[in-house]
Amino acid sequence: MINIGTYAIQEYYFIKKFHSKRNNVWLIKDKENNKKMVYKKFSSIKTFRNELDIHYYLFNLGCNVPKIYQIGLDYIIMEYIHSITLCDYILKCENQNKRIDMKIILSFIKLLEEIYTSGRFKNSKMILHDTNLRNFLVCGEQVYIIDFEETIAEKNILTDVTGFIAFFITYNPCFSQWKLEELQRLINFLDRRYDKIYYVSIKIELVKWIEFLGKRRNIYYNEMEGYNKFLTLLDNWEFNIK
Repeated sequence: MINIGTYAIQEYYFIKKFHSKRNNVWLIKDKENNKKMVYKKFSSIKTFRNELDIHYYLFNLGCNVPKIYQIGLDYIIMEYIHSITLCDYILKCENQNKRIDMKIILSFIKLLEEIYTSGRFKNSKMILHDTNLRNFLVCGEQVYIIDFEETIAEKNILTDVTGFIAFFITYNPCFSQWKLEELQRLINFLDRRYDKIYYVSIKIELVKWIEFLGKRRNIYYNEMEGYNKFLTLLDNWEFNIK
C-alpha cells in the first residue's frame, strides 16, 4: 500500500457500488472523519497501471480529475465529487424538456482541449478513446473526467468528439426530436468555437462510431426512422449554422 500526500486512510466502510462493467467501484466512507471517497479496484494490472499513469499526468496538468488519496497493488482511493454523470445530466434535461447548459458543454470541450494540446497527447496522438458520457461528471458548471484505462494512440481529438456525439444521440430514446435539436445547438457551438470544421470527416467518424455502438449493443440504428433525420442533419451541417 502507498499513501499519497498527507491523507492516510486507515479504516473505511462501503456505502454503495457504482455501475462499472470492467472494475469494482464503490463509494466508501473513512471511519475516522466520515469523509466520502471512491474506491476503485481494477480487473487487470495493465489497465490499473495505464489509468494511474494518465490520471497523474492529467492531474499535474491541472485538468479536472479527482485527487488520488491512496494506491494499493490493484486499487486506488480517490476524491469523491458530488455530481451526476454527463449521461444522467443529458437524460434529465431531455426528460424535463430543458435545453442543455452550454456552459457545461464548454467545460467539457475545454477539458478535451487541455488534454489534446498537452505535449504527451499531442506528440503521440493519444486519445481517451472511450467518450462514454458516464465517464464524465457534472459538478455545477464544471465537467470532470474519471476513466482513462482505454486511452490509446494513433488517433486524434476528432475521434473523441465524434464519440461523444455518437453516445449522446444513441442514448434511449435514440435520435429523438429533442436530441436532434440539441445536436444542432452543439454543431452551432462547435462552429463558433473553431475556425474550420471538417464536415466530411465528422460524418465518416460518426457513422463508424454508431456502427460500433450498434454492434456492441446489438441494436440496428440504421433501421430507425430517426437515423435518416440524423444523417440529413449532418448532410446539412454546413448550411444550418445560425
